[in-house]
Amino acid sequence: MDFNSLYPSIIQEYNIDFTTVERQEETDDKIPEPPSSDVPQGVLPRLIATLVQRRRQVKSLMKDRSATHAKLLQYDIKQQALKLTANSMYGCLGFEYSRFYARPLAALTTFKGREILTHTRELAESLQLDVVYGDTDSVFVNSNVTELSDALKISVDLKKAVNERYKLLEIDLDGIFARLLLLQKKKYAAIKVEDGGRTSTEVKGLDMKRREYCALSKTVSQYVLEQILSGEATEVVVENIHEYLATISSNVRTGKVKVDDFIIFKRLGKNPEDYPDAKSQPHVQVALRMKAKGGSARVGNVIPYIFCAAPGEESAKSAQADRAKHPDELRKATPEEFSIDYEHYLAHQVLPPIERLCEPIEGTDRARLAECLGLDPSRYKVSGGTEAGSTFSTLDSQVSDAERFRNSEPFLVRCRGCQGQMSFSPIWERESSILQPSGPVCPACNHKMATPSLQTQLEVQIRTCIGRYYEGWTVCDDATCALRTRSMGVYGRRCVRPGCRGNAGFEYTDVELYNQLRYYAMLFDSEKVKKAAIGSVHFEEVNRLTETNMEFLKMMRATVHKYVDQCGRRWVDLGVLFSAMKL
Repeated sequence: MDFNSLYPSIIQEYNIDFTTVERQEETDDKIPEPPSSDVPQGVLPRLIATLVQRRRQVKSLMKDRSATHAKLLQYDIKQQALKLTANSMYGCLGFEYSRFYARPLAALTTFKGREILTHTRELAESLQLDVVYGDTDSVFVNSNVTELSDALKISVDLKKAVNERYKLLEIDLDGIFARLLLLQKKKYAAIKVEDGGRTSTEVKGLDMKRREYCALSKTVSQYVLEQILSGEATEVVVENIHEYLATISSNVRTGKVKVDDFIIFKRLGKNPEDYPDAKSQPHVQVALRMKAKGGSARVGNVIPYIFCAAPGEESAKSAQADRAKHPDELRKATPEEFSIDYEHYLAHQVLPPIERLCEPIEGTDRARLAECLGLDPSRYKVSGGTEAGSTFSTLDSQVSDAERFRNSEPFLVRCRGCQGQMSFSPIWERESSILQPSGPVCPACNHKMATPSLQTQLEVQIRTCIGRYYEGWTVCDDATCALRTRSMGVYGRRCVRPGCRGNAGFEYTDVELYNQLRYYAMLFDSEKVKKAAIGSVHFEEVNRLTETNMEFLKMMRATVHKYVDQCGRRWVDLGVLFSAMKL
């Protein structure tokens, strides 16, 4: 149910005008009282009434069957212009730079709007109806009936009950939905029943309507939405979605999806060289390259781009803006230079929208959807929480080293003999470990590596990790934004990009730094090495190696612990913890 021209009608209904409402100081936030019924009609209500009457006259002319098609189009444009002018009256009152700016009048109008919506909900509930959603000028009512005729009768009864309360305000039936998926405010999808029993899908505010999602993402979202609104059993819907996502994953990775389906479009809000954060904006980087090559890119232009990656490049370790390419650049490039980053599209273009669509559905979750798309499900598992919102996770002492150090960087060493680079693998992994009874030996040239050289290389890598942490880069957790910046907002973790509702988190956290240091320490911890080798065929060999190289392991471990001991996560101040206790 929808109120017709709510704000213009409120201005008329309550006679809200400069000449009728007693206004306080502009800085006063108090809502003024509407004028009494005996106050003469003000200028604004009279002007709006004139516009409404003229629109009715024009709409009546549109019913003339003898009018030509061109004349009907002219009438339609005119009635739309009159409607827009009437509706803009409230906007003029609330816009600070309007010559008719009057904040108290705008506040009174919106206050009455909220009051009317609340009274409408209470009235519907008194008629034993469930109001499932309300927003600005409309209410969504659950009729609890399955026949169209019964739903129409209920809407007529509610319309009559509401309209009897007001002189000029009118509520009317805007549409009947057979099924509704309501995600958030102004974000929903529904099966709308048209005249004659025909149905159509109405979508408002969902990701598939946004330009920054590619055609592939919108196609997948459309299928998932159709399944959710199909009316089938939940088990069938979930199974169909999982199978479809697995098929999409296979098609994407095998190159069966056409290039045009990966193109993302974004409009330039200003000239590309005027962006202060151009390095973090993919479409701006593409626009700058277009201009450098003699092309045109200015404010208002829509820039197409595709996320690409070079062979062997990990998308998570490079900025999004650096990987954005114009479609023409991709077509001219060879596979050895770069190609479409399929993993990025599955993780950031396909997964987030369907995750939000499937959130109310039982039988699936983010990790399961990621698994169907061929992504690592462990990266998308969500910890459970209490009613208060606090989350629980496994105690650190109960986490295995394999899980704890899963994302840790390896210790890379360079041989001074052949200048080759290799990873210092854990000692118990005998097939790849470079530690021999005589000490660390290069597998390529059999050159023995000196302990001071390895200590220096280890210290350089530790300092690199510490430096990365102190750079303080943050990344927005909203996949559609993914802003990477070192700027901090005044609202804590909220993303600093205007309009984004995501939260900014550190790109490299103190936990990751601490675990990285612990990983380096673990490589040279003789007790942990022996424990890890228990049950292995190399157990005896590993024991002999640790005893033979004990001095080397102690020196390397001391190099790591020099930094580990400075880490705040290693120390607990018991005096602070128990300061409230009196002995």
